Amino acid sequence: MDQKGVYKSGILKYTKHDTLKSYYPGVETLFDAFLHGMEVSKNGKCLGYRPSPGSPYKFLCYADVFKRSREIGSALIKYCNIKPGNDTKIGIYAKNSTEWFITCLSSVRYSMVTVPLYDTLGADAASYIVQQTKIQFVYYLVKYKFN
Repeated sequence: MDQKGVYKSGILKYTKHDTLKSYYPGVETLFDAFLHGMEVSKNGKCLGYRPSPGSPYKFLCYADVFKRSREIGSALIKYCNIKPGNDTKIGIYAKNSTEWFITCLSSVRYSMVTVPLYDTLGADAASYIVQQTKIQFVYYLVKYKFN
């Protein structure tokens, strides 16, 4: 298929609509989607991770993720004087992980825009992104290995 353009969701395949405001009633934001997942799963498993390579997965439940994201977001607002809202850009410099997701959710819950920064882009690219997006704060998440 060599067509160029915008493709719409398969959910809309048999409709005349080009956009979808909400799939579930009352779910209009990413944070609404998280809360909806917490409700329908009855606080079930939310994020899985392996404590070490090859080990069995462990899971965080929705309530744990909810609490951690609230604590991170609240601390950012209270101690770093960051204002909640769509005009606030928050950078996350980290590998994909449970910590990355929780940090992202902490911004989303306060309507802040998350800007991912990856070390694979290199320092120049990361610096350019920070300048272009006018990021107010960057989380730098590093996992340490202690012997």
